[in-house]
Amino acid sequence: DAPNRFIINVQEDQVEPLRAFVAERGIAPPTLYPMVRGRLIERNGRAVNGEQYPDDDPRARRFAEREFNLSSADGFGDDNKIVAGRTWPREYRGAPQVSVEEKFAETLGWKVGDRIAFDIAGQRIDARIANLRKVEWESFKPNFFVVFSPGALDGYSASYITAVKVPAERTRFTAEVVERFPNLSVIDVDAILTQVRSIGDQVAQVVQVVFWFSLA
Repeated sequence: DAPNRFIINVQEDQVEPLRAFVAERGIAPPTLYPMVRGRLIERNGRAVNGEQYPDDDPRARRFAEREFNLSSADGFGDDNKIVAGRTWPREYRGAPQVSVEEKFAETLGWKVGDRIAFDIAGQRIDARIANLRKVEWESFKPNFFVVFSPGALDGYSASYITAVKVPAERTRFTAEVVERFPNLSVIDVDAILTQVRSIGDQVAQVVQVVFWFSLA
């Protein structure tokens, strides 16, 4: 039941038209997630940079120096399990809070209660870490390392991402989406997996040939 099409670069005024477009084709209306680019600048009042992390931990350095895709949500699905702290109620509209993927938090040394600051297009946003999540990345659903509480990212320029499960008989779905919304990018996961399987089969055949040649 995993989604097999990712749709990215959806603009705010296309969110509802895209939902309706998908529903018209007998597919469950998708959930669209906002994506805002932000750079980590501070933790608990202390500026953050890659030099604070040891040379033997390149992943932490990379996280501290790069921009992130930030998102917001009023709740989480079955592919996200809260393992520390508490999530916010769906109607929450208070001070910004964030939910952080547990391995990501562990890499950077974050914990529940820490205050994190990001720079978004020159504007600073501060938030308290409300909880840590265990994410099932293999679900193929859109997921993020850092998710803000609902309303926290309102006013920031965002694009949206979603994923849908398209029946095999809907062979023209991708073309129809691009025809209706030319700016969108559709990633066909089925096509990618088919290509990966094909390459795997070819590699297996080569290995078999080498094995029999060596045995002979």
